[in-house]
Amino acid sequence: MQAADCLIVIPARWGSTRLPGKPLLPLAGKPLIQWVVEAALQVRNASGVLVATDHASIAEVARAAGAQVALTSPELRNGTDRLLAITAEFPAAWYVNLQGDEPLINPQDLERLITALQQADGAVISLGHPITPELADQPSRVKAVCGADGRALYFSRSPVPHGATAYLQHVGVYGFSAQALERIQGLGPTALEHQEQLEQLRWLEAGMAIRLLESTTPSLGVDTREDVLEVGRILQWRQIRGLLCDVDGVLTDGRLWYGPEGEQLKPFHARDGSAIQQLIQRGIAVAVVSGRDSPALRRRMADLGIRHGVLGQPDKAAACRQIAAELGLALETLAYVGDDSLDLPGMALCGWSFAVADAPEAVQSAARSVLRSRGGEGAIREVAQLLLGVMP
Repeated sequence: MQAADCLIVIPARWGSTRLPGKPLLPLAGKPLIQWVVEAALQVRNASGVLVATDHASIAEVARAAGAQVALTSPELRNGTDRLLAITAEFPAAWYVNLQGDEPLINPQDLERLITALQQADGAVISLGHPITPELADQPSRVKAVCGADGRALYFSRSPVPHGATAYLQHVGVYGFSAQALERIQGLGPTALEHQEQLEQLRWLEAGMAIRLLESTTPSLGVDTREDVLEVGRILQWRQIRGLLCDVDGVLTDGRLWYGPEGEQLKPFHARDGSAIQQLIQRGIAVAVVSGRDSPALRRRMADLGIRHGVLGQPDKAAACRQIAAELGLALETLAYVGDDSLDLPGMALCGWSFAVADAPEAVQSAARSVLRSRGGEGAIREVAQLLLGVMP
Protein backbone atom coordinates (compact mmCIF):
# COMPACT_ATOMS: atom_id res chain seq x y z
CA MET A 1 0.00 0.00 0.00
CA GLN A 2 1.38 3.44 -0.92
CA ALA A 3 2.13 5.70 2.06
CA ALA A 4 -0.26 8.62 2.59
CA ASP A 5 0.88 12.14 3.43
CA CYS A 6 -1.09 12.60 6.67
CA LEU A 7 -3.69 10.19 7.98
CA ILE A 8 -6.16 11.21 10.72
CA VAL A 9 -6.72 8.25 13.04
CA ILE A 10 -9.61 8.34 15.53
CA PRO A 11 -9.22 5.78 18.34
CA ALA A 12 -12.63 4.73 19.63
CA ARG A 13 -12.94 1.97 22.22
CA TRP A 14 -16.11 0.54 23.67
CA GLY A 15 -14.95 -0.02 27.25
CA SER A 16 -14.72 3.49 28.67
CA THR A 17 -14.52 3.36 32.47
CA ARG A 18 -16.86 6.31 33.09
CA LEU A 19 -19.06 5.99 29.98
CA PRO A 20 -19.24 2.45 28.54
CA GLY A 21 -20.09 2.53 24.84
CA LYS A 22 -19.14 6.22 24.77
CA PRO A 23 -18.53 6.49 20.98
CA LEU A 24 -22.19 5.62 20.36
CA LEU A 25 -23.70 8.00 22.91
CA PRO A 26 -26.33 10.17 21.18
CA LEU A 27 -25.49 13.88 21.08
CA ALA A 28 -27.85 16.32 19.35
CA GLY A 29 -29.29 13.57 17.17
CA LYS A 30 -26.08 11.74 16.16
CA PRO A 31 -23.69 9.26 17.80
CA LEU A 32 -20.59 10.88 19.30
CA ILE A 33 -18.21 9.13 16.88
CA GLN A 34 -20.17 10.44 13.89
CA TRP A 35 -19.62 14.05 14.98
CA VAL A 36 -15.88 13.45 15.27
CA VAL A 37 -15.64 11.71 11.88
CA GLU A 38 -17.61 14.47 10.16
CA ALA A 39 -15.28 17.12 11.61
CA ALA A 40 -12.18 15.17 10.52
CA LEU A 41 -13.51 14.74 6.98
CA GLN A 42 -13.56 18.53 6.60
CA VAL A 43 -9.77 18.77 7.06
CA ARG A 44 -8.49 19.67 3.61
CA ASN A 45 -4.80 18.80 4.04
CA ALA A 46 -5.41 15.32 5.44
CA SER A 47 -5.18 12.37 3.07
CA GLY A 48 -7.71 10.20 4.87
CA VAL A 49 -9.71 9.51 8.04
CA LEU A 50 -9.62 6.14 9.79
CA VAL A 51 -11.39 4.96 12.94
CA ALA A 52 -9.46 2.39 14.98
CA THR A 53 -11.96 0.57 17.19
CA ASP A 54 -12.52 -2.64 19.09
CA HIS A 55 -16.27 -2.91 18.50
CA ALA A 56 -18.33 -3.82 15.43
CA SER A 57 -21.14 -1.38 16.22
CA ILE A 58 -18.71 1.55 16.38
CA ALA A 59 -17.14 0.37 13.12
CA GLU A 60 -20.56 0.31 11.43
CA VAL A 61 -21.37 3.90 12.42
CA ALA A 62 -17.90 5.11 11.42
CA ARG A 63 -18.14 3.54 7.96
CA ALA A 64 -21.60 5.03 7.42
CA ALA A 65 -20.16 8.45 8.33
CA GLY A 66 -17.49 8.12 5.63
CA ALA A 67 -14.38 6.91 7.49
CA GLN A 68 -12.14 3.94 6.87
CA VAL A 69 -12.17 1.43 9.72
CA ALA A 70 -9.60 -0.85 11.33
CA LEU A 71 -10.60 -3.32 14.04
CA THR A 72 -8.11 -3.44 16.91
CA SER A 73 -7.74 -5.42 20.13
CA PRO A 74 -9.85 -4.43 23.17
CA GLU A 75 -6.73 -5.01 25.29
CA LEU A 76 -4.97 -1.89 23.97
CA ARG A 77 -4.50 0.60 26.82
CA ASN A 78 -4.85 4.00 25.18
CA GLY A 79 -5.39 5.88 21.96
CA THR A 80 -1.74 5.93 20.95
CA ASP A 81 -1.45 2.15 21.34
CA ARG A 82 -4.50 1.82 19.08
CA LEU A 83 -2.83 4.13 16.54
CA LEU A 84 0.40 2.11 16.67
CA ALA A 85 -1.58 -1.06 16.00
CA ILE A 86 -2.67 0.17 12.55
CA THR A 87 0.47 1.85 11.19
CA ALA A 88 1.79 -1.27 9.43
CA GLU A 89 -1.45 -1.73 7.49
CA PHE A 90 -1.95 2.00 6.90
CA PRO A 91 1.52 3.57 6.43
CA ALA A 92 1.83 7.37 6.31
CA ALA A 93 4.52 10.00 6.69
CA TRP A 94 2.50 11.76 9.42
CA TYR A 95 -0.41 10.81 11.64
CA VAL A 96 -2.94 12.86 13.58
CA ASN A 97 -4.35 11.06 16.60
CA LEU A 98 -7.76 12.67 17.15
CA GLN A 99 -9.47 11.35 20.25
CA GLY A 100 -12.92 9.94 19.57
CA ASP A 101 -14.50 12.07 22.29
CA GLU A 102 -13.68 15.49 20.75
CA PRO A 103 -16.80 16.36 18.70
CA LEU A 104 -16.25 20.12 19.07
CA ILE A 105 -12.86 20.10 17.35
CA ASN A 106 -12.50 22.83 14.73
CA PRO A 107 -11.34 21.38 11.36
CA GLN A 108 -9.35 24.57 10.72
CA ASP A 109 -7.35 23.94 13.90
CA LEU A 110 -6.52 20.46 12.60
CA GLU A 111 -5.36 21.97 9.32
CA ARG A 112 -3.03 24.32 11.22
CA LEU A 113 -1.76 21.40 13.28
CA ILE A 114 -0.94 19.36 10.15
CA THR A 115 0.88 22.29 8.56
CA ALA A 116 2.97 22.77 11.72
CA LEU A 117 3.59 19.03 11.96
CA GLN A 118 4.93 18.82 8.43
CA GLN A 119 7.31 21.70 9.21
CA ALA A 120 8.38 20.44 12.65
CA ASP A 121 11.71 18.78 13.35
CA GLY A 122 10.32 15.61 14.90
CA ALA A 123 8.26 17.33 17.62
CA VAL A 124 4.81 16.08 18.57
CA ILE A 125 2.23 18.81 17.84
CA SER A 126 -0.93 19.31 19.87
CA LEU A 127 -3.53 21.98 20.73
CA GLY A 128 -4.62 23.96 23.77
CA HIS A 129 -6.74 26.95 24.69
CA PRO A 130 -7.12 29.23 27.74
CA ILE A 131 -9.66 28.45 30.47
CA THR A 132 -10.69 30.11 33.72
CA PRO A 133 -9.56 28.96 37.19
CA GLU A 134 -13.10 27.67 37.82
CA LEU A 135 -12.91 25.34 34.81
CA ALA A 136 -9.33 24.37 35.66
CA ASP A 137 -10.57 22.78 38.90
CA GLN A 138 -12.26 20.03 36.87
CA PRO A 139 -9.98 16.94 36.63
CA SER A 140 -11.53 15.98 33.28
CA ARG A 141 -9.98 19.13 31.77
CA VAL A 142 -6.27 18.37 31.36
CA LYS A 143 -4.05 21.39 31.97
CA ALA A 144 -0.73 22.06 30.22
CA VAL A 145 2.21 24.22 31.23
CA CYS A 146 4.36 25.49 28.35
CA GLY A 147 7.59 27.38 27.95
CA ALA A 148 7.94 30.61 26.01
CA ASP A 149 8.49 28.65 22.78
CA GLY A 150 5.22 26.72 23.13
CA ARG A 151 6.90 23.48 24.21
CA ALA A 152 5.03 21.60 26.91
CA LEU A 153 6.75 21.32 30.28
CA TYR A 154 4.06 19.31 32.07
CA PHE A 155 0.47 18.08 31.84
CA SER A 156 -1.81 17.53 34.83
CA ARG A 157 -5.38 16.97 35.89
CA SER A 158 -4.70 19.36 38.77
CA PRO A 159 -4.70 23.17 38.25
CA VAL A 160 -1.13 23.96 37.19
CA PRO A 161 0.73 26.22 37.54
CA HIS A 162 -0.37 26.90 41.14
CA GLY A 163 -2.10 30.21 41.71
CA ALA A 164 -2.51 31.15 38.05
CA THR A 165 -5.26 33.54 36.94
CA ALA A 166 -5.66 31.67 33.63
CA TYR A 167 -4.84 28.11 32.60
CA LEU A 168 -4.16 26.26 29.35
CA GLN A 169 -6.50 23.35 28.66
CA HIS A 170 -5.05 20.58 26.52
CA VAL A 171 -7.15 19.35 23.60
CA GLY A 172 -7.15 15.60 22.88
CA VAL A 173 -5.30 15.62 19.56
CA TYR A 174 -1.67 14.84 18.63
CA GLY A 175 0.31 15.06 15.42
CA PHE A 176 3.20 12.60 14.97
CA SER A 177 5.78 11.89 12.33
CA ALA A 178 6.21 8.20 11.56
CA GLN A 179 9.64 8.41 13.17
CA ALA A 180 8.24 9.88 16.40
CA LEU A 181 5.74 7.03 16.61
CA GLU A 182 8.54 4.49 16.21
CA ARG A 183 10.30 6.05 19.19
CA ILE A 184 7.11 6.08 21.28
CA GLN A 185 6.54 2.42 20.52
CA GLY A 186 9.74 1.58 22.37
CA LEU A 187 8.86 3.47 25.56
CA GLY A 188 7.48 1.83 28.69
CA PRO A 189 4.94 3.16 31.20
CA THR A 190 6.12 5.59 33.89
CA ALA A 191 5.08 6.44 37.43
CA LEU A 192 4.00 9.98 36.44
CA GLU A 193 1.90 8.64 33.58
CA HIS A 194 0.19 6.22 35.95
CA GLN A 195 -0.42 8.87 38.61
CA GLU A 196 -1.96 11.44 36.27
CA GLN A 197 -3.49 8.91 33.85
CA LEU A 198 -1.93 10.88 30.97
CA GLU A 199 0.03 8.95 28.35
CA GLN A 200 1.87 12.02 27.01
CA LEU A 201 3.89 12.29 30.24
CA ARG A 202 5.75 9.15 29.13
CA TRP A 203 6.97 11.00 26.06
CA LEU A 204 8.01 14.08 28.01
CA GLU A 205 9.98 11.96 30.46
CA ALA A 206 11.81 10.38 27.53
CA GLY A 207 12.91 13.82 26.36
CA MET A 208 10.51 14.12 23.42
CA ALA A 209 9.27 17.61 22.52
CA ILE A 210 5.53 18.33 22.52
CA ARG A 211 4.59 21.71 21.07
CA LEU A 212 1.15 23.21 21.64
CA LEU A 213 -0.64 25.52 19.23
CA GLU A 214 -3.45 27.67 20.57
CA SER A 215 -6.74 26.51 19.08
CA THR A 216 -9.02 29.14 17.57
CA THR A 217 -12.12 27.48 19.04
CA PRO A 218 -12.36 26.09 22.60
CA SER A 219 -13.01 22.37 22.68
CA LEU A 220 -14.42 20.05 25.32
CA GLY A 221 -13.96 16.30 25.36
CA VAL A 222 -16.75 14.00 26.52
CA ASP A 223 -15.46 12.36 29.70
CA THR A 224 -18.35 12.62 32.17
CA ARG A 225 -22.14 12.64 32.23
CA GLU A 226 -21.97 16.40 32.73
CA ASP A 227 -19.86 16.67 29.57
CA VAL A 228 -22.52 14.74 27.64
CA LEU A 229 -25.12 17.38 28.55
CA GLU A 230 -22.81 20.34 27.94
CA VAL A 231 -21.40 19.13 24.62
CA GLY A 232 -24.85 18.05 23.43
CA ARG A 233 -26.15 21.55 24.12
CA ILE A 234 -23.27 23.17 22.23
CA LEU A 235 -23.74 20.86 19.24
CA GLN A 236 -27.45 21.63 19.13
CA TRP A 237 -26.78 25.37 19.32
CA ARG A 238 -24.37 25.04 16.39
CA GLN A 239 -27.26 23.64 14.32
CA ILE A 240 -29.53 26.63 14.96
CA ARG A 241 -30.18 28.55 11.76
CA GLY A 242 -33.05 30.76 12.83
CA LEU A 243 -34.01 32.71 15.97
CA LEU A 244 -37.67 33.46 16.65
CA CYS A 245 -38.31 36.29 19.12
CA ASP A 246 -41.48 37.23 20.93
CA VAL A 247 -41.81 41.01 21.15
CA ASP A 248 -43.64 42.26 24.27
CA GLY A 249 -41.61 41.06 27.26
CA VAL A 250 -38.62 39.90 25.18
CA LEU A 251 -37.61 42.63 22.75
CA THR A 252 -39.30 45.09 25.13
CA ASP A 253 -39.85 45.08 28.89
CA GLY A 254 -43.55 44.47 28.33
CA ARG A 255 -44.72 48.02 28.95
CA LEU A 256 -46.96 49.70 26.37
CA TRP A 257 -46.95 53.47 25.89
CA TYR A 258 -49.54 55.46 23.96
CA GLY A 259 -48.99 58.79 22.22
CA PRO A 260 -51.41 61.74 22.20
CA GLU A 261 -53.15 60.37 19.09
CA GLY A 262 -53.52 56.92 20.63
CA GLU A 263 -50.54 55.50 18.75
CA GLN A 264 -48.75 52.58 20.43
CA LEU A 265 -45.11 53.06 21.43
CA LYS A 266 -42.64 50.37 22.54
CA PRO A 267 -39.24 50.72 24.30
CA PHE A 268 -36.69 48.61 22.39
CA HIS A 269 -33.10 48.10 23.60
CA ALA A 270 -30.29 49.24 21.28
CA ARG A 271 -28.06 46.37 22.41
CA ASP A 272 -30.61 43.85 21.19
CA GLY A 273 -30.67 45.60 17.82
CA SER A 274 -26.91 45.30 17.41
CA ALA A 275 -27.04 41.62 18.41
CA ILE A 276 -29.79 40.90 15.87
CA GLN A 277 -27.70 42.43 13.11
CA GLN A 278 -24.69 40.32 14.16
CA LEU A 279 -26.80 37.15 14.04
CA ILE A 280 -28.06 37.98 10.55
CA GLN A 281 -24.52 38.72 9.36
CA ARG A 282 -23.36 35.32 10.67
CA GLY A 283 -26.09 33.48 8.77
CA ILE A 284 -28.70 33.04 11.52
CA ALA A 285 -32.07 34.33 10.35
CA VAL A 286 -34.06 36.38 12.87
CA ALA A 287 -37.86 36.59 12.86
CA VAL A 288 -40.44 38.02 15.24
CA VAL A 289 -43.68 36.45 16.41
CA SER A 290 -46.18 38.68 18.16
CA GLY A 291 -49.80 38.60 19.18
CA ARG A 292 -49.88 42.34 18.48
CA ASP A 293 -49.12 44.47 15.45
CA SER A 294 -48.11 48.11 15.44
CA PRO A 295 -46.34 50.65 13.24
CA ALA A 296 -43.61 50.97 15.91
CA LEU A 297 -42.83 47.25 15.66
CA ARG A 298 -42.81 47.26 11.88
CA ARG A 299 -40.47 50.29 11.88
CA ARG A 300 -38.09 48.51 14.27
CA MET A 301 -38.09 45.39 12.07
CA ALA A 302 -37.28 47.50 9.00
CA ASP A 303 -34.47 49.33 10.79
CA LEU A 304 -32.81 46.04 11.76
CA GLY A 305 -33.32 44.23 8.47
CA ILE A 306 -35.74 41.65 9.93
CA ARG A 307 -37.61 40.43 6.88
CA HIS A 308 -39.69 37.68 8.46
CA GLY A 309 -42.38 37.94 11.09
CA VAL A 310 -45.90 36.90 11.99
CA LEU A 311 -47.71 39.78 13.68
CA GLY A 312 -51.15 39.87 15.28
CA GLN A 313 -51.15 36.08 15.65
CA PRO A 314 -51.70 34.70 19.19
CA ASP A 315 -51.17 31.10 17.99
CA LYS A 316 -47.40 30.93 18.38
CA ALA A 317 -47.11 27.33 17.12
CA ALA A 318 -48.81 28.30 13.86
CA ALA A 319 -46.52 31.32 13.61
CA CYS A 320 -43.44 29.11 14.05
CA ARG A 321 -44.57 26.73 11.32
CA GLN A 322 -45.25 29.63 8.95
CA ILE A 323 -41.82 31.18 9.51
CA ALA A 324 -40.05 27.80 9.21
CA ALA A 325 -41.77 27.30 5.85
CA GLU A 326 -40.82 30.81 4.67
CA LEU A 327 -37.18 30.29 5.68
CA GLY A 328 -37.03 26.74 4.31
CA LEU A 329 -35.72 25.50 7.66
CA ALA A 330 -36.66 22.52 9.81
CA LEU A 331 -38.24 23.39 13.13
CA GLU A 332 -35.39 21.54 14.85
CA THR A 333 -32.98 24.22 13.59
CA LEU A 334 -34.97 27.09 15.11
CA ALA A 335 -34.64 28.59 18.59
CA TYR A 336 -37.45 30.49 20.30
CA VAL A 337 -37.18 33.24 22.94
CA GLY A 338 -40.30 33.71 25.04
CA ASP A 339 -41.57 35.28 28.26
CA ASP A 340 -45.16 34.18 28.88
CA SER A 341 -47.62 31.31 28.65
CA LEU A 342 -48.68 32.24 25.09
CA ASP A 343 -45.13 31.39 24.02
CA LEU A 344 -45.18 27.82 25.38
CA PRO A 345 -46.49 26.14 22.18
CA GLY A 346 -43.80 27.85 20.09
CA MET A 347 -41.10 27.00 22.61
CA ALA A 348 -42.13 23.35 22.59
CA LEU A 349 -42.13 23.20 18.79
CA CYS A 350 -38.64 24.57 18.13
CA GLY A 351 -35.33 22.78 18.54
CA TRP A 352 -34.27 24.99 21.43
CA SER A 353 -36.05 27.43 23.71
CA PHE A 354 -34.93 30.34 25.88
CA ALA A 355 -36.92 32.11 28.60
CA VAL A 356 -36.08 35.60 29.83
CA ALA A 357 -35.08 35.98 33.47
CA ASP A 358 -38.38 37.59 34.53
CA ALA A 359 -40.60 34.99 32.84
CA PRO A 360 -43.12 33.16 35.07
CA GLU A 361 -41.90 29.96 36.73
CA ALA A 362 -43.95 27.75 34.40
CA VAL A 363 -42.30 29.31 31.35
CA GLN A 364 -38.82 29.03 32.85
CA SER A 365 -39.46 25.37 33.68
CA ALA A 366 -40.52 24.65 30.10
CA ALA A 367 -37.49 26.40 28.56
CA ARG A 368 -34.29 24.53 27.65
CA SER A 369 -32.29 27.55 28.89
CA VAL A 370 -33.16 30.45 31.19
CA LEU A 371 -31.37 33.72 30.47
CA ARG A 372 -29.79 36.03 33.04
CA SER A 373 -31.29 39.08 31.30
CA ARG A 374 -34.81 40.35 31.74
CA GLY A 375 -37.02 41.14 28.78
CA GLY A 376 -36.16 44.44 27.11
CA GLU A 377 -32.83 44.60 28.95
CA GLY A 378 -30.51 42.87 26.48
CA ALA A 379 -32.01 39.36 26.46
CA ILE A 380 -31.45 38.92 22.71
CA ARG A 381 -27.91 40.17 23.06
CA GLU A 382 -27.31 37.41 25.63
CA VAL A 383 -28.79 34.81 23.25
CA ALA A 384 -26.57 36.08 20.44
CA GLN A 385 -23.48 35.83 22.64
CA LEU A 386 -24.37 32.24 23.53
CA LEU A 387 -25.04 31.13 19.94
CA LEU A 388 -22.18 32.98 18.27
CA GLY A 389 -19.80 31.95 21.05
CA VAL A 390 -20.03 28.25 20.13
CA MET A 391 -19.79 28.66 16.36
CA PRO A 392 -16.54 27.21 14.92
